[in-house]
Amino acid sequence: MRYLAECESGRVIEANRLDFYASKLCVMVSVLRRRPCWPARWILLAALLTSTGEAFQQTPIEGVTGEPVLLTSGKGGILAGLPEDQYSETLLGFPEDAYLKQVAPFVGRDIKNRRFMHKKPDALSRRARFGSGFSLEREIREVDWILDGNEKDGYVLFLDLNVNGDLTDDPPIRFEKRDGAYTRTFGPRTDSSSPGLMKITIVQQIVPGESKPAPCMRVERLTLRRGSIRVGDREIAFGLIGAPGSFGAVVFDLNGDGKLDLSRSSPEYYRGAERFVRLGDADYEFLIDRNGDKLQLKPLSEKLPETQLLRPGYMPPDFTFQDLEGKSHRLSEYRGKVALLDFWMINCGYCQEGIPKMVKAYRKLNGMGMEIIGIDGEDAEGALRSFLAEKDITWPQTIQDKDDGPIHKLYRVGSFPAYYLIGRDGKLASRRLVGGAEDEILAWAERLAAPPQQAPPGR
Repeated sequence: MRYLAECESGRVIEANRLDFYASKLCVMVSVLRRRPCWPARWILLAALLTSTGEAFQQTPIEGVTGEPVLLTSGKGGILAGLPEDQYSETLLGFPEDAYLKQVAPFVGRDIKNRRFMHKKPDALSRRARFGSGFSLEREIREVDWILDGNEKDGYVLFLDLNVNGDLTDDPPIRFEKRDGAYTRTFGPRTDSSSPGLMKITIVQQIVPGESKPAPCMRVERLTLRRGSIRVGDREIAFGLIGAPGSFGAVVFDLNGDGKLDLSRSSPEYYRGAERFVRLGDADYEFLIDRNGDKLQLKPLSEKLPETQLLRPGYMPPDFTFQDLEGKSHRLSEYRGKVALLDFWMINCGYCQEGIPKMVKAYRKLNGMGMEIIGIDGEDAEGALRSFLAEKDITWPQTIQDKDDGPIHKLYRVGSFPAYYLIGRDGKLASRRLVGGAEDEILAWAERLAAPPQQAPPGR
């Protein structure tokens, strides 16, 4: 943002935020030269000090991070290949210019982000699986790969580490069997001998179109980069979570115990989309560097309303909604009950995986004072009604635009599913949880919905 200021000469100055305060100083000095009365001088001096303090208060604060540490949890993206005879000619040895003209327009792939394999190793077995879409650390292009071997003899990966399309001039990567699984862990990509900081594990999964499990690769890339940032007179430890080019979460040591709670349900864990954090008595907007090199905090001139913090213990943003029957509701009307906000869509695999657990929990807990509010992301009403009947979903639903819906904006939801749990006191009982956390959040809801235990008579 830029500002306009006018000095004694009448000349208009365009400046950024700090220059704006300098220009204010210029104006004040010019006025003081005219020797106003002492009360006016004191007023101007107070205004100058206030402006200077505001300038420093608004200056962003930065904290840099150390080297990344790999986080291994047994979860990661799955890369599945195909037998050579099924591996499409449009992907194997197909001229890139022909691909660009004939195939890319139909499959929506960007030729600039793809490096084709044009030469494969000799003496591959019939079990070899051919694949594409392997992302190397700090490389724009994805590369092709071949996985060969079996559970008895082990596995070897041929990967285009030097990104030239030739898989014969890269050293084969052999896996080691540990705790019953073939794995390989790599360090940061400082040259073409490593794909980057990651762990690859061979897993057996059924590939679409096949009936028997086949060897696939589970790739774990999530890393933690620790740092500290000075806020006022306090040094606060933090950690950025992600992979090069896609760091998207930060953990703050809010309780000062010297530890970072990396659990997604932790009150110390913030996703990038949440944007705001309260540190001490001040509120900040935070910005996570995509490569995880630094964290930036921008002080806010005024404290955020509690409803914008979206943290446990604070009031959630209130809203009204209309259910499928046309009846209007307000979130605050649910106070006295346990309410679960469920942001979802029909065309969402993780949403559908959690539905049976949600239905079972609702049947059990609804009579105890637990309600679910379904906030659907733009499904057609007819399709939604059919789906609700098929899955026996009976709690109220409202349909919102998944991008511009007012409730989605209030709760900063950009992906599905997303859950917020609200206690009987009307305050948030959980931070936002996502797909895979259904067991955790429903167990939490059951504890909140359970009637308080009464003390035995006579006590």
